[in-house]
Amino acid sequence: MTIETYVTCEDFKKIIDDKVINASAIKQILQKKGILPVYTYTEDLAELSYRIFYGSAFMISLGEMLNLEQNNLKSTVAIIKPKSNNKMDFIQEINNEFQNARKIPQTLYTINNITKSKDNSSINIEYSYKKTFKGKISLLEKRDVNLNVTITPVDDKYKVNIVHEGVSDSKHFINFLDDMMNNPQSKSSFNLSRILLRNLTVDRKVQFFDKFGGYKFTDWILRDITSVSLNKDQNDEEELFDSQDQSEPLHGISSAILHGGDLRKVEFVNECMKKGFFFQSMRYKLEHKSEPKLIEIDISFKQNDLKVIIYKTYETDENGKYQTHMFSHNKQNEYIDYFQNIAYEIYANLIQSQKQDAIS
Repeated sequence: MTIETYVTCEDFKKIIDDKVINASAIKQILQKKGILPVYTYTEDLAELSYRIFYGSAFMISLGEMLNLEQNNLKSTVAIIKPKSNNKMDFIQEINNEFQNARKIPQTLYTINNITKSKDNSSINIEYSYKKTFKGKISLLEKRDVNLNVTITPVDDKYKVNIVHEGVSDSKHFINFLDDMMNNPQSKSSFNLSRILLRNLTVDRKVQFFDKFGGYKFTDWILRDITSVSLNKDQNDEEELFDSQDQSEPLHGISSAILHGGDLRKVEFVNECMKKGFFFQSMRYKLEHKSEPKLIEIDISFKQNDLKVIIYKTYETDENGKYQTHMFSHNKQNEYIDYFQNIAYEIYANLIQSQKQDAIS
């Protein structure tokens, strides 16, 4: 990160006042500067920070603290299909396209690295762009958003897995793919297919979440449904209903899925469907069959595209009780890939059944 403008102490104070960064993190970075604050309250730390000149090196380290990845990963999924039937050359073709795209001057993005797997079956892309944030703090006006993108084969297509920090950060790369595909000068080698809830009929929107909960996972057992979100307008990204704190509807939904029932027969779900509401996301709590692990994952279509989000992870303590515990990003990526493939399989089967119904 580079400091392009001078950051005043007033801005630093506002970052603390607004709790953009928590008090314990502020104390850590102050201690690195040889300052040992005895304050424990945010207001006192903000007042202390206001009176000290830190310099650009300190502000760089502060910016890096603000840009740290969140504990758990979010991912967005899209599908690309080669225009040519020659699968052997596709990864090389798309590698060439991304290599050419990184050389375009004055673009709104940066492709930092492109690597192919040893067997040339997949490709990994490190992609970043600057995101502007509204507000009066100059340090936070622009921040680098980093995306890790993996393209891997699935059936006769390729899955695009975009791992990101903010919920809506993946839109930038989806739009980038769309631009690549539609640019007549680039002669793109692929077609982009987005995994969207609106492509499913009303009944199949419900079936998608039903079938995911009823899936026979290799290493996991479904233990509970901890949250559901519903929406009424397919073009409105704002969540209109979340039943996380409404135990009775949530209990009925959880019971139906756990016991292999049909969600459409749950009274609450039936009433929602009559009023035009549909599921937009569902959070599943799963327990590992052989390891002392629990995981809560969101299967979500918020911001349109299918997302698999690791919400919370747990491991047992010395007393055998589950406590929140962060899994390594390698493990999180492994689990994300597994659940993505299942979600896409269910979605693709529902789309296929819709086509068959339309023909018959």
